[in-house]
Amino acid sequence: MRRCPCASGWTCDTARDICVPSDGLDGGGASDAGVDAGDPGPADTGSAPVDSGPAEMDAPQIEVDAGLDDTSCDDIYAGAIFCDGFESGDFMRWSSSMVTAGAMATLVDTPVYRGARAMNGTAPIAGGSAWVRKLLSPAIASGEIHLRAYVYLPSTVTLSVVVEILTIGNGGDVHTHMALDPDGRVTLISGPTYSTGLIMPRDRWVCAQLSVVVDPALGRAALALDGMPAGFVNDIPTVPSTGGYPEFGVGLWQGALATTDIGVYVDEVVLDDAPVPCD
Repeated sequence: MRRCPCASGWTCDTARDICVPSDGLDGGGASDAGVDAGDPGPADTGSAPVDSGPAEMDAPQIEVDAGLDDTSCDDIYAGAIFCDGFESGDFMRWSSSMVTAGAMATLVDTPVYRGARAMNGTAPIAGGSAWVRKLLSPAIASGEIHLRAYVYLPSTVTLSVVVEILTIGNGGDVHTHMALDPDGRVTLISGPTYSTGLIMPRDRWVCAQLSVVVDPALGRAALALDGMPAGFVNDIPTVPSTGGYPEFGVGLWQGALATTDIGVYVDEVVLDDAPVPCD
């Protein structure tokens, strides 16, 4: 607004010392379309601004556990034919233990692959076998059988005889084993013996996978360590004369008496009719 004195056609509003149109209208004319600074117009309601949007909330903090559970048997492999991480503190999930000639099958708290316990099979010089086995009911007479376990062989163990660690169908006329030769080679025994020459690693946990495709003529057997082939055979009869595989086992079994103390650790054993991957 222009202050007084005013030009022709305008009148001085002495109360405010401004010029207004001579017709007496204040702010209604074309030359005064604004809103006085003190008037609460549409852009100034005199109230604090209101936020009509959704209220902001802090995102919930989710704790992520990147570690391994004590065992995969209560979640990932809860539906497998069999699973034992030895966390129960006993061998109650197994049908029996086979311990001969001074050998021992025990549970230990170190080393373990996961959780708090693992199985340990040991045998003294000229000792026997330390084995746990599971009877299968009904026996598996078709399809596939997959046995996965984690195995730990200490560097202090000197092998002097062939030692079997995992077996599917122990006993009977048809069975498949993971064995260790005296030179440390990992061997697949399924009727004849097969090996790729892979040497068993020491002082660490190794994922061992033993599998059988059950067929009277075109059966297959395979063994792998940490996903690497250790032995395989195709087109062999893999149906026992009894009609099926009645059991499997893990631990330490030797067909001849060792001339050294031997021992092995086993953990997270899974048997199923589909491949069981390494963690």
